Amino acid sequence: MVLNIASGKDTSTEPVELTEYNGTLKASEATTITVNSEGKLGSDAKIDAAKATTIKLTNGATASNVVLATPELVNLTVESGADLTLGANTDLFKVENTIITMDDGKSFEWLSKLLKLLIGKIGLSKLLPFNQGPGRINLPERLSNFGEF
Repeated sequence: MVLNIASGKDTSTEPVELTEYNGTLKASEATTITVNSEGKLGSDAKIDAAKATTIKLTNGATASNVVLATPELVNLTVESGADLTLGANTDLFKVENTIITMDDGKSFEWLSKLLKLLIGKIGLSKLLPFNQGPGRINLPERLSNFGEF
């Protein structure tokens, strides 16, 4: 299943995105979902795909939000040129494979939560050395910008 969201901007000096998707893509039987958003994924945007195991989400230059109601999701690819937030009801519990590409200075709100999930599944100690203190994991410098666990 593919969802394409075009971009439409006003004619001001600093153009504002006018195209905003606030619907629900209901794809009950789809196993692969591709979202190509050049417009904005609004605060009510939702991908409801109970059997989807793979999602590729491409977000353009406008900050966006989306809920992924995807309880079987295993493979998640995110490419974004702007800040991206996954809604509170997003289900990433079964995710095992991720590729996340964000433009410099842009944030992916769920990144630290996703890392915690992955670390719990595969055991961070198998990937890299770390020091564990009360309630936190100290990561090597190259990973420290993902936030505190």
